[in-house]
Amino acid sequence: WGEGRVRGAVQVAGRQRDFPKANARAKRLRREMTPAEKRLWARLQKVEGWHFRKQVSVGPHVFDFAEMSAKLLIEVDGGIHELETVKVRDQAKEALALEQGFRVLRIPNVHVFGTGDPAMETVMAALRKPARDR
Repeated sequence: WGEGRVRGAVQVAGRQRDFPKANARAKRLRREMTPAEKRLWARLQKVEGWHFRKQVSVGPHVFDFAEMSAKLLIEVDGGIHELETVKVRDQAKEALALEQGFRVLRIPNVHVFGTGDPAMETVMAALRKPARDR
């Protein structure tokens, strides 16, 4: 069977453990959340029937929040995301997530801190979306 192989085991390429840098970055970012991320996280934790995770690595990238059963990734975007180099990186990050069957919501900081609750309205609308429309 070869060294380290177990009968019936299948090696899977691209498993998350194959991205130790992203995993370490996600762990660090969980401790160092931005004020907007902290505020949205407090709200996401109160949503019944859904289990959100914070600072989730998907391949070599880290997303701010994820609801894995809905295949929904959420990014809270501050002003830095207006820079061209960051836009290019975000596009590549989103493309990889889409290839893996995820949907990506990009929520501007102002929607987290603004009047009303447009950030949570956006998240809840995405969660209510039927599976065939995803």
